[in-house]
Amino acid sequence: WTNSSSVCSWIGVTCGLHHNRVEALNISYMGLSGTIPPQLGNLSFLVSLDYSFNFFGGVLPLQLSLLHKLKFISFKVNNLSGEIPLWLGLLTKLEHPSLRNNSFTGSIPTSLSNLTNLRLLSFAYNRLSGVIPSEIGNLQNLAQFDIASNRISGTIPVSIFNISSLQILNLHHNQLSGSGLPREIGKIYQLKRLSLGFNNFTGFIPLELFNMSNLQVLSLLTNRLSASLPTNLDRGLPALEELYLFRNYFTILELSRNNFTGFVPHFLGNLRMFECLSLFGNNLRTESTSSELSFITSLTNCRSLNVLAIADNPLDGIIPASVGNLSTSLQIFEIGNLTNLVTLSLYNNELSGNIPPTLNHLQKLQGLDLQSNNLTASIHDSICDLHNLVILSLSQSNFFGRIPECLRNITSLRNLYLDSNMLSSSIPSSMWRLEDLLMLNLSSNSLSGPIPSEIHNLLSTTSIDLSTNHLSGSIPGTIENLKSLSSIPKTVGIMISLVSMDLSYNNLSGSIPKSLEALQHLDYFNVSFNAPRGEIPTGGPFENFTTDAEFQVVAFISLISLVFIFVRYRRKNKAVNGTDELVPTVPLERISYYELLQATQNFSETNLLGVWSFGSVYKAVLRDGKIVAVKVFNSLSEASSKSFEVECEPSNVLLDEEMVAHVSDFGIAKLMGEGESTMHTNALATMGYIAPEYGVEGLVSTRCDVYSYGVMVLETFTRKRPSDEMFV
Repeated sequence: WTNSSSVCSWIGVTCGLHHNRVEALNISYMGLSGTIPPQLGNLSFLVSLDYSFNFFGGVLPLQLSLLHKLKFISFKVNNLSGEIPLWLGLLTKLEHPSLRNNSFTGSIPTSLSNLTNLRLLSFAYNRLSGVIPSEIGNLQNLAQFDIASNRISGTIPVSIFNISSLQILNLHHNQLSGSGLPREIGKIYQLKRLSLGFNNFTGFIPLELFNMSNLQVLSLLTNRLSASLPTNLDRGLPALEELYLFRNYFTILELSRNNFTGFVPHFLGNLRMFECLSLFGNNLRTESTSSELSFITSLTNCRSLNVLAIADNPLDGIIPASVGNLSTSLQIFEIGNLTNLVTLSLYNNELSGNIPPTLNHLQKLQGLDLQSNNLTASIHDSICDLHNLVILSLSQSNFFGRIPECLRNITSLRNLYLDSNMLSSSIPSSMWRLEDLLMLNLSSNSLSGPIPSEIHNLLSTTSIDLSTNHLSGSIPGTIENLKSLSSIPKTVGIMISLVSMDLSYNNLSGSIPKSLEALQHLDYFNVSFNAPRGEIPTGGPFENFTTDAEFQVVAFISLISLVFIFVRYRRKNKAVNGTDELVPTVPLERISYYELLQATQNFSETNLLGVWSFGSVYKAVLRDGKIVAVKVFNSLSEASSKSFEVECEPSNVLLDEEMVAHVSDFGIAKLMGEGESTMHTNALATMGYIAPEYGVEGLVSTRCDVYSYGVMVLETFTRKRPSDEMFV
């Protein structure tokens, strides 16, 4: 600044276009020091004054009260002291006064209530004391009230909650108190941020606080508040992004089935009065700095905790050994000294590693649910030490190896789910000694061998699913006195409570026992994709089985991207040494029935592609995004098995423009019976692929397959269609 140049050209000075008078002065962030000059009061046209982020000290001069046109004034982040002057109430056009981050003392002047145009009032990070004037409630245009980090005491005046325009209310780090928060707090519908942390509030949190649809940040940490937080935070606080509750007296924190993201916070361990913590059904993760679920260690401080539910979150970590140090009052752990633990549920958490060896200390455990994780390990015999276990669910968790023989020791077991793993070897005969078992699911594993005759001991069982394994043997004709271990035991007939039995996708043979007609409650029986022979029982529950019943479900998967014959040449411009490189055959995937249900949306009509005499075809989208066709055969039709076999005849292979083979359905393949060398049939013409005698006379023989296969090979090597001119 120099006397030789016009004031209006100085840095930080803005003048009006008409009267050439100073309207704005901004010298922020210039590292200036000293005191505020009283001569500023002579700038009668001044509208905006910004001295922020400097080193000015002293007090605000009285002459500033003459600036009646002032709308914006900021002295934040300086070294100013003294009391907030009463004359601020004379600047009636003031909208935005910021004095934060200074050393102002005294109380908040009541004269501020005259500033009816105020939109922001920021006195945070000073040394103010006294109470919040009730007159602040007169500022009906106020959007932000920030007095955080002062020494303000007393209660929050109810009048503040009449400011319907308020969006930010920062009162944290003061000495405010009160027995419970005012219920009127729920009237500030536009509030986006409420910060009341580090005060002395006690009592209960009003439910009205949890019905503020615009609230994004709620901080109540380090008070002495208590409450049972509601389960409907996703509906009552749909915009909530941040929630801080550190060091309060909450006994119940129920945040399940919301859309919370980020890490499970360690500060939860400081809520020492916790009795129930429920976070299941969100998108929470554990901190990436550790492979363990480290937040569990912090919860060992919560000695009153009796319910911990963290299931159905993508936690993706290892259960730490500190799980054994959680509260001895813990009864339900949905994720030692846990002598009272009743339920441990950690399903669908992407957990890895092994089951902690300390788990067998949980002698009162009745429910253990670890399904849908990545626990690639064997099932250790120590699990058999849980003698009070009622429900054991280890489904879809990549367990491998054998089924422990010692499971027979858990006589209290009612529901056993080991399906969709990689378990192998045979089913231990001791399994059938669990006489009170109600539900048994061993499907979608690699179990082999026969079904032991001791199955008849499961008199109380209502559902047995052994499908999609490698079980073998025959299906016996009688039930009561079967001695052979190479069959489905005859004693199945005395299991009068049985409702569901699935033996599909095995290697079983023989007839379906007629004694199954005695199972009055049976409404699902599946032996598809085996080799049963003879008549299907017609009495008892079989009278009600129709082509629409569950009895029929058999699936054949034609992967659009995976093929029976997969041969593909590189494009000509990628040829090496004059020869093309063959793409290797893609291995066929093994897909569980459970995954097919999900992929087809439970075989819904919206996924139905078509219906034929032998069954239906559904569109399915697998977990990795692959699109497949799922064919569901009617197993009550004898022709369905033949239809399954002809799906992979050469005539049903279609080559695309890149010479990639796909399993298709031209309807031209036929299956001849044993001893037949030729047969006559009607055929639709498929140019180039059908042998002449098939297309002209309907004469079918194995030579037709040879012809079709030859055409396909020729097409592959010449990269020409059968209809190409070179073949004419």
